[in-house]
Amino acid sequence: MSDQTSDPQSQVQVRFTTRHADVAVPTAPILVPTTLKRYGLSEVINHLLDTDTPTPFDFLINGSFLRTSLDDYLTQNGLSRETVVEIEYIRAVLPPSHLASYEHPDWVGSVHVREKLVLSGAYDGIARVWNMSGDVVCATSAVDAPLKSVKWVDEGRFVTAGMDRTVRLWEWDAQEVAGEDGAAEARCLGRFKGHSAAIEDLAVAGNNVLSAGADGVLNFYSLNTAEQNEASEDEDTGAQRKRRRTAKSAPQAPSYSPLLTLTQSETSSGANPSPLSATIFAPESSELAYTASWDHSVRTYDLPTATLLSTITPTSHPLLSLCALPSLHLLAAGTASRTITLIDPRAGAATTNAGSLTGHTGMVVSVCQNGQSYGVNSASHDGTVRVWDVRAMKGAIHVLRPREEGKMFGVDGGEMGIVGGGEGKRIEVWSHVEKRD
Repeated sequence: MSDQTSDPQSQVQVRFTTRHADVAVPTAPILVPTTLKRYGLSEVINHLLDTDTPTPFDFLINGSFLRTSLDDYLTQNGLSRETVVEIEYIRAVLPPSHLASYEHPDWVGSVHVREKLVLSGAYDGIARVWNMSGDVVCATSAVDAPLKSVKWVDEGRFVTAGMDRTVRLWEWDAQEVAGEDGAAEARCLGRFKGHSAAIEDLAVAGNNVLSAGADGVLNFYSLNTAEQNEASEDEDTGAQRKRRRTAKSAPQAPSYSPLLTLTQSETSSGANPSPLSATIFAPESSELAYTASWDHSVRTYDLPTATLLSTITPTSHPLLSLCALPSLHLLAAGTASRTITLIDPRAGAATTNAGSLTGHTGMVVSVCQNGQSYGVNSASHDGTVRVWDVRAMKGAIHVLRPREEGKMFGVDGGEMGIVGGGEGKRIEVWSHVEKRD
């Protein structure tokens, strides 16, 4: 192996471990040169595996990726050469490459990927469906308020919500093309009321929708409108009615009330409920819901019984975004303190805080699983999208920067790749992080 030397004083004992049985090597300590870096250690693993085609690996020591030689690591951490160094290895991947930018007339507040389509919600109040060529194949009529969350329901329907305090259900036909710009016009099938402040986040499971609001309210709706109760129109002020008459607003559609409303003031101290920032359905059951709040808490609700099952406070900072890591039984929450907190929400867990991913320099306002058991993507007000492996707490695997500077507001991943949007008025698309679990 290229980096090896016969000087015993420049060697150290290491024990290699991995969580992937197909590339496991014996765990007995072996001597390796301290001059080895990532490439040389990959050579060692491939030699032990006796592979025909070499596989590149990354190496973790105490939750950090090794980016120096072993000798530098030992020196920087004040460790003796007599130490047995525990090294975990994982398959390495190339950094995602920038593929495309899709321009918007205003900030992009939210993105959601389904197969080869991207749904975006912008601050101009319009939701758009984009194909892989960067064409808008469908657009909604404008809502007189910024959109902060958009979610696919199925291939022909999606929901939007934002600062107008209303969830809207839209339908479109991929075969229907209308207008000079070649984009089909989405039809509004229903408006779902029940919030007194901006809706910060939506979650969808089948025909069920959750909306989390800055009013501290979590609402549950069924998109099967036969199950919904029609709502009376809000008591608008004269100014609000005038804006609705003069603005290019969404087509009027039936208005419905939530089937269930849960308010944080009912379960927390203080007169005013803290704003909710995010909500998701539990991966194991759509009858369970999680919420993240500015009061630093994650709450678990049983929806059929409208019961608060637990309230945990894994950090002392506001929580701004939330996603699930099902195979690890963890939640990942972006925080106002520029970290991503890993949370174990299960009853009886030894600790609710399973660690924090550090590296962002701005608030982490959107997180999603990147398709791998240990993978998380995040978007931040520091203007970056970052790719993480939760086994490495100190620093992202990759830092992705948009073509135009500005805060990033949303991130998602799917068949198209990694997709983000924000103040740059663009959807940014990067290639996949290759599968390595």
